[in-house]
Parts: sequence; structure tokens; C-alpha cells
Amino acid sequence: MDKVTLTHESYLSFTGWNHNHALKQTQSDRVNKLAKMGMKDITTEGRGKKATYTFIIPSGFWRMLLIPAMSYTKIGADYVTYLIEGKDLQRTDRGTLVRFGSEILIELARKHHAPYKRVEATCGSIKRHLLDHGYIYKDGNEGEKNHRVKKRLDDGWVTGNEALMYDQMARKKWEEFFKRQLTLYQELCPGALHVPTYICAAEAKKIYQHDMARDLGVAYYKVAKRTNVTDNMISDINYVRQEFLSRQDLSAVRMELASRQEQYKAEKERRDDERKLRAEQEKEAIPSKDERKGIKDKLTQIARSKKFSNRNMTQAQIEELDRAVAAAFDLSIEELHKSDLEQEREMNNLHG
Repeated sequence: MDKVTLTHESYLSFTGWNHNHALKQTQSDRVNKLAKMGMKDITTEGRGKKATYTFIIPSGFWRMLLIPAMSYTKIGADYVTYLIEGKDLQRTDRGTLVRFGSEILIELARKHHAPYKRVEATCGSIKRHLLDHGYIYKDGNEGEKNHRVKKRLDDGWVTGNEALMYDQMARKKWEEFFKRQLTLYQELCPGALHVPTYICAAEAKKIYQHDMARDLGVAYYKVAKRTNVTDNMISDINYVRQEFLSRQDLSAVRMELASRQEQYKAEKERRDDERKLRAEQEKEAIPSKDERKGIKDKLTQIARSKKFSNRNMTQAQIEELDRAVAAAFDLSIEELHKSDLEQEREMNNLHG
């Protein structure tokens, strides 16, 4: 928290009020304006143009400045803090567990004694802005993730060490699946380090959406991915705080922040366009329907052959296969995910 004293001009910059409007307000109105912005322990001296305002700025205020279309709220400030401080992770004596966004929203709703839907709307708006401007992201290859389950649909997500046990069980099943797919494909294409998505996508999707829950003996199964915070986000929060405390001109700070965010948004759109182009190029390279059927038929014949069933692999081949499966694992799982917003909606519906 930071304690500041503002002059009349600095007050106008801080609140966004113009001179005439401010002078028409009572002293109580001016104090209430600061209180609505989240300021604490507000005191005033003098009147009119000679008035000064002393108050404490909560740390969450600087974080909420990243969301220009939203006023300060404790719920929103806490949500941004959760992202920055990695509170979407649950640490246990056996490892770390990635939590779903819905679990965080439930926790915030309880903490602030607020309706879940209101918390969901507030945090959803914040999340969309942070995503659109590249402040946060989820990376399937680099980010932390866990395989999560619900024992019954009406239950919450399993947590703690038990959740990590299910995570390891699911990972083992996926590794077995991809290992078999790759060894089979290598019979057709020796030296291959990954299986084309079009070959195993349908079976993998079936495992993800149906078979995994059945095999684990649970009612519901999903993969939770951690939300990563960029350096730009931390840098901008530090910038708005330090710059305001130095100059006491929040209008100038907001203008600079808006300029930075426009640049971030343009850079993100460029990266998204590049990914979209690569995806389209990869799609164009996929064999025709008849060609895919021919490849799958050959793989089916190989899988049923005694040669494949009785194959022997050297230790070096096994190690090479394990490395290839590990490299392909995250990417393959990532392709099965629904969009983050769709997943959030589905989980929220389960909560009722």
C-alpha cells in the first residue's frame, strides 16, 4: 500500500473529473469518489482549489489499472493477484496440482461472500482483456498441467495427493497409447518421431472424452493447464505505480499504458495470424480421405500381424521411443482440448 497526498489538480487527474464538475461536488462527494476507487483512510484539508487529499492506495489498485474498462473491485484485484502469485496451483507434499479456473472463482466467491455468477462475470472480463493483450497465456508444451477428475458429477474436483495419484495414472495411460501409436507407425515409416494427427486423432479424442474416465473409475475427466503471466504484465504494474508516485499524474500514466496495450494487442494478433497460417498450411498437407483410409488400413494390418506382436526392441530403441513419446505427448493432448472458454462454461454448468 502507498500513502499519498494530492493537490486539486492531481485529484482531477486521479479521478478523471474536470475542474468545473469537481467544484460543483461537495467535499463528501469528492471523498466518496476516492472511496469507490478503492482508496482507504481518506482525509482532506482546505476547500475548493486549495484542497488536498491524503489517502492510502491498495496494492490491488495498480493491478486493476491494467483493465481500463473496469472500475476497481476487491474481487478483480484478488483475481489478478491470484494469477501473478501462482495461486492457480495447489502445493502438496507429493507435488503441485494445477487448479481449474472454476475452482478459483468458487474460492473468490466464498472469500468475498459474493454470488458465483457475479464473480464469474467480473473475472471473465478481466481474463479476456489480459488474454487479448498478451498479458497471460496458456502454453500446452511449456506450461504446467494436470489430469483432473471428479468421482461423481455432483462432486468437486479431487484435490491433494489423491488428485496427483489420478494424474499419474492418466499420464501412464496416455504414454502407453502414444507409445503404441508411434511404434506401429514406425513399422510403416521407419525413423518417424511422431504420428500424424489425422491417424490417431479420432481414437485419442474418444479416450479424452469417454474412455479415460471409465478406465480411471471416475465420472468426469479433464486436463487443467496453468495460466502463465508475461513479463509485460509485471513490468506494466510496476510502471504505473512508480510513475504515478513520481509524477502524481494518473491521466498521463493511463495514456502511456493504453499505448503499450495497443502495441501488445497488435503483436498478439500478428502471432495469432502466423499460427493460423501454419495451421492452414498443415491442413493442406494432409493426405486425401482415400489416402488416409489406405494408410490406416495398412496400420491395422500391421497391428494384427504376429511380427508386430512379437517384436523385440533394443534398449537404445526403447530409449529413443520414450524420448519421442515425451516430446509428442503435450502437443497431442493439447489438440484434444476444447477452447478455454468452452471448458470453463462446461465446468460451470456442472456446478449448477
